[in-house]
Amino acid sequence: NGCECEPYLTADYRLMMEHPAPIVTGALLAAHAAGAKRVVIAIEDNK
Repeated sequence: NGCECEPYLTADYRLMMEHPAPIVTGALLAAHAAGAKRVVIAIEDNK
C-alpha cells in the first residue's frame, strides 16, 4: 500500500518514483506466493 493520506507525506511517493523496479518485483513475488492471477497498481490522479 503506497497511499498517503496527508498532503505533506511524500516518502511512499518518492520511493515509487525513484525505485519502481524493486517495488514491481516485490508485488509480483507477493502475487506469486499468494497465488494471485494479477497485480493492480493504482496511482492517484493528484500525484
